[in-house]
Amino acid sequence: ARGRGKSATLGLALSAAIAHGYSNIYVTSPSPSNLGTLFDFFLRGLKELGYDDVADLEIFRGVPEGVGEGPIGAGDGAGKNQQVVLRVSVNARGSTNKQQRQVVQYLPPNSPAARDILASQAELLVIDEAAAIPLPILNDLLGSSARGASSANYMVWLSSTTDGYEGTGRGLSLKLLSKLRESGGSGLGGSADSALLGSFSSKNRALQRASQSGDLADGGGGGGGRKLPRQLKELTLSTPIRYNAGDPIEAWLYQLLCLPSADLQPSSSKTKTSTTSSSPPHPSECDLFLVNRDALFSFHPASEAFLQNMMNLYTSSHYKNSPNDLQLMADA
Repeated sequence: ARGRGKSATLGLALSAAIAHGYSNIYVTSPSPSNLGTLFDFFLRGLKELGYDDVADLEIFRGVPEGVGEGPIGAGDGAGKNQQVVLRVSVNARGSTNKQQRQVVQYLPPNSPAARDILASQAELLVIDEAAAIPLPILNDLLGSSARGASSANYMVWLSSTTDGYEGTGRGLSLKLLSKLRESGGSGLGGSADSALLGSFSSKNRALQRASQSGDLADGGGGGGGRKLPRQLKELTLSTPIRYNAGDPIEAWLYQLLCLPSADLQPSSSKTKTSTTSSSPPHPSECDLFLVNRDALFSFHPASEAFLQNMMNLYTSSHYKNSPNDLQLMADA
């Protein structure tokens, strides 16, 4: 559900990553304006760890190139002409080189150079609001090949919600996460339904650095070294931040906007195709219905149940949804 503190958790975790020596960190989201909370809590975390705003940090703000272009954010004006945090540069502690910096910077998810940049430079990639990013772009960010195998050697934290509003969909959980769970995370990279945090152990960091520098020359992976296997770890944040626990307003809002997203059960009336098939059914096995709008929004219990199922199917089929879609149906 929304309002559970996923972005804030990622921001605090990023400050821990800096404290554990990660130097090249990239952050992405459908729009840079979505990352305000993440960067806010990242800076708060650094302050709690003793970093000084003036002596240790450089914060770069601006308007990123390409905002509102391509399949993400097109036409919605998100982030246009808005000054946002694009990069935070941190003085590396414990280094004899005063010029050594640890950098956290924004990377547009639909950038043509994103995959090459991540493969050659990234130690950690953070993806916030991942459900609003098309799955092919997510696969590229995760470094997966056409066969589903990962050629990347950086850690990935992926945060999103599989229900709610603000333009999210459920393709993430129905397609990407199910594939990750089947492969144990080794196929596409570490990710999570609500928030994923990888291990910060010193041993793993030493192995990763050796791999990226080529010291583990067993072939493959970033920097010519051995590609370390990825492990899938999932964390779910369930305690509400925007509401009190069990607040009826939240339940009412979800029902009003048709937001509940329990997995759709396959119809028992259709037995021609296997429910385990990943390919779409033949058109001859499908039914086309003409739905009366007035009946659909008549508040009858049967029509309400049909509307909920219809919206559930819609959000399961498309990567970007919002309550505006329900309003368009009602006003059609």
